[in-house]
Amino acid sequence: MKELLHFSFLQKKILKNNLHTLRQHSWLKILVVSFFALVFFVTIFVLFYRGLRFVESYIPHDFFTMMVEYLFSVFYFALFLMLTFSSSIIAFSVFFHANETQYLFTSPISFPGIFFYKFFETFAFASWSVFFLGIPICFAYGIHQNVSWEFYPGLILLFIPFICLPAILGTLAAFIVILYFIRFRKIIAIGFFALLVFGILLLIVSISSLKKEVPSFTTAWFLNVVDYLNFIRHPLFPSLWTSKGMLSLAQQDYRDFFFQLTLLVSQCLLLGSIAYILSFFKYDEAYSKAHSFKTKKNIWRWNFFSKIFSCLPFLQRHDRIFLEKDIKIFLRDPLQWGQFAILLGLLLLYVLNLRTLRYDEKTLFWKHLIASLNLTATALINCTFASRFIFPMLSLEGKRFWMLGVMPLKRSGILIAKFFFAVVTLFITSEVLIVLSCYMLKMPWDLTFFHAFTVFCLTLGVASLSVGMGAIYPNFKEDSPSKIVSGFGGTLNLILNLFFVLAIVSLQNIPSYWLLKGAGNDYKIYLGLGLTTLVTCIACALPLYIGEKSFSRLEM
Repeated sequence: MKELLHFSFLQKKILKNNLHTLRQHSWLKILVVSFFALVFFVTIFVLFYRGLRFVESYIPHDFFTMMVEYLFSVFYFALFLMLTFSSSIIAFSVFFHANETQYLFTSPISFPGIFFYKFFETFAFASWSVFFLGIPICFAYGIHQNVSWEFYPGLILLFIPFICLPAILGTLAAFIVILYFIRFRKIIAIGFFALLVFGILLLIVSISSLKKEVPSFTTAWFLNVVDYLNFIRHPLFPSLWTSKGMLSLAQQDYRDFFFQLTLLVSQCLLLGSIAYILSFFKYDEAYSKAHSFKTKKNIWRWNFFSKIFSCLPFLQRHDRIFLEKDIKIFLRDPLQWGQFAILLGLLLLYVLNLRTLRYDEKTLFWKHLIASLNLTATALINCTFASRFIFPMLSLEGKRFWMLGVMPLKRSGILIAKFFFAVVTLFITSEVLIVLSCYMLKMPWDLTFFHAFTVFCLTLGVASLSVGMGAIYPNFKEDSPSKIVSGFGGTLNLILNLFFVLAIVSLQNIPSYWLLKGAGNDYKIYLGLGLTTLVTCIACALPLYIGEKSFSRLEM
């Protein structure tokens, strides 16, 4: 207990120093980030609130109540899985590979003390986004239902154990894998991914088969879908406890609310006790295994990379070597491409089942709407990948960055190499998904071209923003990408990327609208394409230019 008080005093001092450092920043930067964060929060709130009102006006009240119950069950279930997965990844880094952990092991601090200190760090970095995303959605539901004021503090109280539980599970998973399955950790990751893909594919096929039996979106179809989603509402799932607790709180059924809250807290205490016992007896052994286990290293020559990059005239030889290094590091680190592959794999499963869901049989307007939503989803995945992996690329060079000052390298060439890496990575995956989506929907070739062109513009803008902002706001003090992304520059980069995606997707609908209308207004179509190109050029050139100037003035 005394050690935790020392750690809390340390965090208090760190927070005080961060606030003092924040005062030294330009107030314009702080206001811009705060403004965009507020706009993002309000946008989610308004969209969900208007969506609830729209659905309520078209379906009976009983079906609306049932739909809300299943909607939040699915929401919390997906949130719980993502939190558990992200917590396990962060736990691997925080508990076993952070420099601070190595220092703490040499200090007179008990293993449980280090464990709980690092657990709170994992909890904070893995779950801050849940409040940012979940609170506006739940608040929108509360205002729509005209709930009493007790709903809002009770909701925050319910969120704390719900977020704590997957953090404990992710931490326990990291420890168990390190202790007992470190030789098979890659097989476990692949097996988990395969099981997840199989489950989602089975669910999609099962729901899509209903369309052969009953008409779409009828009462019978809705009830059948509910039957297929019943597994999400299993009474042993914490996501169901959270969903039922929130709905009971909205209905002022405080007895059931405290019952669900007690279930969550009791599970946190149970798993927390197991984690405490594990850290007391096994933390030193797990830390030793994490640093002593060696895998057989295969030296990948991959000469074809050098041959391909030699065909790029705008990159000098040393810049091509830098680009080749970034690609090899990315491919050799499953923690980087694994998360990206899961997101794209889930979207690819959905795209391949578009005809199974019979979306290709709808009118051209609805097919275009579905294709636009697919485009938006792909763009948001690109934003996530760019913010999580592209933005911290320069910062992760860390203490080795001083070597660039004595090497015959132009710093602008380094930025161009990283920009090219980001463009190639994002463009190939995104273009395949969007063209395949349009093909599965049997879209006209002119609309398919506009969607493909939009993806190209989105790729250039997102890559440029992430590389440029990474050069403007580097952080060489941190080794963890999660901490770098959670800083001021990472937050601003994510917000700018989201607004750029919103602008491009909106502008893309201008030429698409006139093509759908068939009015023959060529100048309006060209106007939409011109505006899209102009915004892309600004978003591409400005961050790289400012980033190159800031990067050139940076002392190493």
